[in-house]
Amino acid sequence: SLDNASSPLSVDQQWLLPLGADRQEIKLEAGAHPVQLSTGDYVHFYAAATPGWVANGNYTVGYIILDKGDPTKILQRSAQFMVPTYDYETLCQGRKSCTYKGERKNVIFLSSATALGERDTFRLFFGGGDGNVGTAIVRVALSGSDPIREISSFV
Repeated sequence: SLDNASSPLSVDQQWLLPLGADRQEIKLEAGAHPVQLSTGDYVHFYAAATPGWVANGNYTVGYIILDKGDPTKILQRSAQFMVPTYDYETLCQGRKSCTYKGERKNVIFLSSATALGERDTFRLFFGGGDGNVGTAIVRVALSGSDPIREISSFV
């Protein structure tokens, strides 16, 4: 499990805090509701701003895996799991010929995670560029009895 120095919670353990500028995470927003994994633990995908936001930073997606018995215990956390890459997320970096419209370039804002029929597989829905909608399929790989887990596939 991670300690609060590497995955900070508020003093009362009620709030997840940004990892900090040195780890490229300065602001958080809730994102999707937590979804249960086959182990009983929960994965929560959230939105996060990087340093330089609004002018030069990105809005990205991170995730945490919470212990089924004690959701204040974070088993794994990853900032910037999804980073704006595609034209509908970056708004073509401001190119006039861009066919995608939106309010702000370099944004992915996760809003939904839905379990699919396959074990520990979820469809994510997210805003791109504050004007477009994207989707992705994520599989959470659980490595045996080891509590270390990782997001192993992004399509």
